[in-house]
Amino acid sequence: MAALLALGIAFLSFPQGGVEPALARAGRETAEIREAEPYLAPIVAGAFGDTMTVGGVAYPVADPVGCRVFVPRWGLPLISVDTGAPTPVLGDSWLAFRDGDYSVLSPGQWILHVAADDDGAGGIYAPFEHSVPTSLTRKGGVALTLVPVFVDEQAGVWLLRVDAAG
Repeated sequence: MAALLALGIAFLSFPQGGVEPALARAGRETAEIREAEPYLAPIVAGAFGDTMTVGGVAYPVADPVGCRVFVPRWGLPLISVDTGAPTPVLGDSWLAFRDGDYSVLSPGQWILHVAADDDGAGGIYAPFEHSVPTSLTRKGGVALTLVPVFVDEQAGVWLLRVDAAG
């Protein structure tokens, strides 16, 4: 009876869609990030930053003012390990851009946007989905230029450098 009860609990707690879709998505996301990693390693080399606390987030996050690269939340640990970047150098793109005002962006920063299942395409990420230099005006009227350095539109991967306008 105990074994049958344990099997029933395991069945109810196991995702009904199986693990295959989640594993496939994770594999796609990892492959997409790995495409941009050769570009990321020199960008984060020797960089440093600070952390801060954000309401509703149970762990310290990179201070967006001093971070070097904004990356998808799900890619933070992978990129940190694979590139050797300290976590305060990697900003959480969802936290940084969730308002859609982009006020944390400054010349010299970078954005890695991966339009995977969790990051999504369009919406707040639409300004990052261009294969040519694009103007972006932050809240307060500060103009910036987003310069693509690596683009794989088919895979949905953009690595952009943030420059001053002009």
